[in-house]
Amino acid sequence: MYDSMTPIVDFNVMGGNTCERRELDDPSIDMQRSLINEEVNEELTEAFEKSSLLDILDACGDSIVVIAGLIHKLGFDPNEVMRAVNDSNLSKFCVTEHDAQKSVEAYENHPDYSDVEYTFDSKLGLYVIRGKKKDTGGWKILKGIHYFQAEERLQKLIDGE
Repeated sequence: MYDSMTPIVDFNVMGGNTCERRELDDPSIDMQRSLINEEVNEELTEAFEKSSLLDILDACGDSIVVIAGLIHKLGFDPNEVMRAVNDSNLSKFCVTEHDAQKSVEAYENHPDYSDVEYTFDSKLGLYVIRGKKKDTGGWKILKGIHYFQAEERLQKLIDGE
């Protein structure tokens, strides 16, 4: 699998952006926030308005680059931040059918979701919990009973553990 974060870190290092803890009001952080705003709120919006798949993909890729650059400028390895977030996201899935059934039961009478069900993903070997959002009718991946938030692991990164 391609490691997309390391080249972003290399790009930042080559550009003179060191990976060090900075105050949130540091001018380099302000600059990065401006770049994020430009990519996400302007270029991505414009790409959708033009209905240009090419421009949408370009804006998405550039958004990932500037957001990972912010993580780097804040003194953290984007790979480690993404590992914490991805592990949390993957914890939404269930290992056993029993846990999947319990997860579906936990959503009974939920005010935001209907038609909650589980399916088995043979590629991952995991059960996926899905429910229909009552407000939009769109399907969403829901949290299994063993879900954990990324914040605890992110806090350990902040604390240097």
